[in-house]
Amino acid sequence: MTINSFTSVSLSPPMVLWCINKTSRMCHHFEEQSEYSINVLTAEQQDLSRHYAKSGSASLPSASSHISFADDGTPFIQDSATTFFCRIVAKYDGGDHYILLSSVLDYQIGHADAPLVFHRGRYQSIAA
Repeated sequence: MTINSFTSVSLSPPMVLWCINKTSRMCHHFEEQSEYSINVLTAEQQDLSRHYAKSGSASLPSASSHISFADDGTPFIQDSATTFFCRIVAKYDGGDHYILLSSVLDYQIGHADAPLVFHRGRYQSIAA
């Protein structure tokens, strides 16, 4: 799935939060397992963002050429600008969404020049 934002909560220990609609088809995945990855995509990965933003793209094909798996089995997108490996530590009710608070267990930084940016309803680039 594609999320449009996540927020740093703490540096020590490292924590992030993001929200998921309670009616999302992906919601049950975050109730069944607590470990997942957040992938900050590169400007060149716009097609992946669009693909995972579509309704019905809930499943992660294990044979997909852009998906790899960490040693613990957590899927992540190859060649992302940054990947955060997370564990949910709390889930809060937020109206029609759940607020997921997560510990950052590990991260890896890619070699991208520019992250993918979505602003005002469209993909944008950041001037250097």
